[in-house]
Amino acid sequence: MNEKIETALGRFATKSEIDQLPKHLRDQVAVDARGNPAHRGFLKRSHFFRILRCILSPSEFVVVDFLWDAAWGGQDSNGSTRKSLSKIEEGTSLKTSAIKVALKSLQAHGLIVMREKSMRRGVLWDVPSFMADATESKSDLVEDRPSRETTNTRSENAQPVSRNPTRYKELSKEILLENSLSDYFSSLKAPQKREREVGHFQGLLREYAQKDIVACLAHVQAHGLPVSGEPVHSPMAYLAQAMGDVLKAVRAGQMRQEQAAKTRDGAAQATRERQEQEIREQNESEARRQAFESAFQTPESQEAILAGFRKRTPWAPKGNIGRGLAIADWWEHRAE
Repeated sequence: MNEKIETALGRFATKSEIDQLPKHLRDQVAVDARGNPAHRGFLKRSHFFRILRCILSPSEFVVVDFLWDAAWGGQDSNGSTRKSLSKIEEGTSLKTSAIKVALKSLQAHGLIVMREKSMRRGVLWDVPSFMADATESKSDLVEDRPSRETTNTRSENAQPVSRNPTRYKELSKEILLENSLSDYFSSLKAPQKREREVGHFQGLLREYAQKDIVACLAHVQAHGLPVSGEPVHSPMAYLAQAMGDVLKAVRAGQMRQEQAAKTRDGAAQATRERQEQEIREQNESEARRQAFESAFQTPESQEAILAGFRKRTPWAPKGNIGRGLAIADWWEHRAE
């Protein structure tokens, strides 16, 4: 692995954590290091976030993803990318307690920094300069070393950088979107967020079928983050990093539903067969009764047959059940 990139990874992960990364990620980091000489010292943003997802907890990943989006171009009305606890809570829909724990851990990893702490505005959080520099350079790369000139400061006048994604209206002309996707993108009122989500969706389309993306989107919207169940504020961005795991969960759920349907169908079939058997037995019992009463039309002749049956089978119950058993016995031996 490139020594500079390995050093960069070491800023937010221990060696044992890096060693435990999936082999394809470690190999991809090595490919990044051997790539274009102009990109030496950089790690592709998509690979960087896949690594983060392996290292961080679900809540930590959602928080750092939200702050990354802000650094990428989510400035507020004052042109600032710095976010307060309340803004993070509003943007991620996580509980305050979970956000505080995530912020503390992310700060320890060096993935976020405290930019301001005042009585008026409270604590404001931001991404460190090595992430910001990559954003401002308009690359899909994360620098492997911090810039001394920008370690403690950020340009408050920095303008949001566009990835030039296909806009939603143009996308809907290029491919036929399923209704649930159209409804989801239409529901995003913030243009920047809609552009980001469309961009992530386009990336997913290169690897997955639209129906699988739709199923995973519905799963994330319904169930939230794994374990915690916290809502996901940017489902497509989340799926861009977790599609494989979510798709496994979706297919496992589909298999459970299919198995449950088979079980229900089997139970329903058994019930139908039991009901049909009961009807047949009732019809046969009625046919035997009518034949018995036709053969023995007086009460005395009928009682003689019943008494003979009771004598041979003293254990037989009395009443209508015993009468039915006696008639069945007569029917079985009537030709003898």
